[in-house]
Amino acid sequence: MSFPKSLKNYKLISLAIAVIFTLSIFAAEDTQKLGPKAKRDLRSANMYLSQEIYDKAEPLYKSVIEENPLNVEALEKLAGIYYQVKKDYITANEYYSKALAAIDSIYTIHEELKKQDEKQAEDFYDDNIDKYDLEDKQETLGKLKNNCWLYIYKDALNYYKQQDFDTAITKYKTLYQETPDSANVVQMIANSYLQKQDNEKALEWLVKAAALKENDADLASQIANLYFNQKKFEEAANWYEKAAVDEPENPNHFYNMAVSYSNAKNYEKAYESYKKVIELESDNLDAIMMANSLAVRLNKTEESIELLKKAADLDPNNIDVLSILSYQLFKQKDYEGVLNYAKKWYDVDNSAKEAVQLLYQSARNTNKPELTKKYEQLYKSFEQE
Repeated sequence: MSFPKSLKNYKLISLAIAVIFTLSIFAAEDTQKLGPKAKRDLRSANMYLSQEIYDKAEPLYKSVIEENPLNVEALEKLAGIYYQVKKDYITANEYYSKALAAIDSIYTIHEELKKQDEKQAEDFYDDNIDKYDLEDKQETLGKLKNNCWLYIYKDALNYYKQQDFDTAITKYKTLYQETPDSANVVQMIANSYLQKQDNEKALEWLVKAAALKENDADLASQIANLYFNQKKFEEAANWYEKAAVDEPENPNHFYNMAVSYSNAKNYEKAYESYKKVIELESDNLDAIMMANSLAVRLNKTEESIELLKKAADLDPNNIDVLSILSYQLFKQKDYEGVLNYAKKWYDVDNSAKEAVQLLYQSARNTNKPELTKKYEQLYKSFEQE
């Protein structure tokens, strides 16, 4: 079983005591037993508590605990002082934890005795568990301990809202020691560091939160954004990819992934990411043009041409797209394609001498005399101007 970190020391102490008691045939002896002085201190502490003289009761309860760390009554009442009177929920939580650990240790002794002697185990249960109503007490103390957790969380949140992020972090970290599997606590620590503009610490805690929260695309994107801002592009791409796994229909994750891979000079992965964007958003002109640039870089000529055709269909008046596509098609000797797209280029910009030249050359190469003559004359008219 895994216990919160703040309880581990108490567990180890309690279990060590349990082993000592067992080895010495502790059997049915009273685990709450106190010496003469501790008995007096407990009586006096209870008297002061009933009279609401808490400053005198507190040290006496502590004295009892020093003699017998398993004394649940002293631990419970000391916790109550911090909980009800001092409103110090952090310290109250510590004492409730100790009280619960003491009860666990008593149950551990009982279990060990059951393995050795059933009769002794029964006697021990009657004298140490049933006599002190530890089963009910365990439930009550557990609820009070949980209430401490809620009060500490609210307190931390108030400091966060007041922009006292250092105090908020301290309190949230206290909670983290108790509940290391609480994603909300971990994320609030991260958010506090973000407010302090300590991105390194924020990243550390956001990654912990991501380990606790499955399929949280927003959290993965937040982590990726921080890595990207630090120019750690491979790490950013990896986290955008996690976000994309969680939300495979969201093109933004793939677009951000593509930009990150491009900055990391991983052009093949960047290209594939842009293609995924286009698959999800066929009208995303930015993604199409970025994919085209990478296709050219990666010598994917045919794919570049298809991408430019998509861009031309989406933005038929874009001279840059039409001109680049026309030259690409001419290089590939796709003269019919040139006659189509260079004509569109010329229609948008009738001062484009280069478009007319490509049209003339393509008409001649496809053996179209009338078109050849038409574009030859048009080309000559440019020269006469």
